Amino acid sequence: MKYCTKCGSQVIDTDKFCADCGQPTDQTSNNKVIKADLKVELTNATTEKTLKAVSSSISSGTKAVKKGTKASATFLSRLIFGALILGVISSPFLYSNYQKKEAEEHERYLKRSAESLICAIKRKDFRESSKTEKEMCVFTQFRSYSNYEDPWGITRQECGLTYIELNKYKDWYIKGSSCH
Repeated sequence: MKYCTKCGSQVIDTDKFCADCGQPTDQTSNNKVIKADLKVELTNATTEKTLKAVSSSISSGTKAVKKGTKASATFLSRLIFGALILGVISSPFLYSNYQKKEAEEHERYLKRSAESLICAIKRKDFRESSKTEKEMCVFTQFRSYSNYEDPWGITRQECGLTYIELNKYKDWYIKGSSCH
């Protein structure tokens, strides 16, 4: 496969001129390494202009920069090295922040677990403290029918309660089984 030495486009072996820039194909390269002293202007240039300047410098052997600019491999390697050093220096701080967030999330999980356990113990104590037959009936019936449309109506019927008694046991049940 051949490439144009002026613009870098692929050139078909049988073509006599580059289809993109018109460069004669007898000056094309056959994947050989082209050595050139490349310098690229990093300011006030678009990517396209920079690429054209670099490819032009490859074909002509000139420098692809304006006078007075120095964007060398040394500069680029120093820039990359500086970025790596910055990453190495900042990584412990970033990791410690990550660990802090993980510890906070774990603490919230433990708190929710403890609250859930305390609530379960409180409900167990409430159930065990139900002394009268009607209290036991309300406790078991309401829990059994709590997913129904009208669990208190079913509980009133099953336990034989009047509406006044039902309101009294509703308050009693809500107060005793609430975890908040």
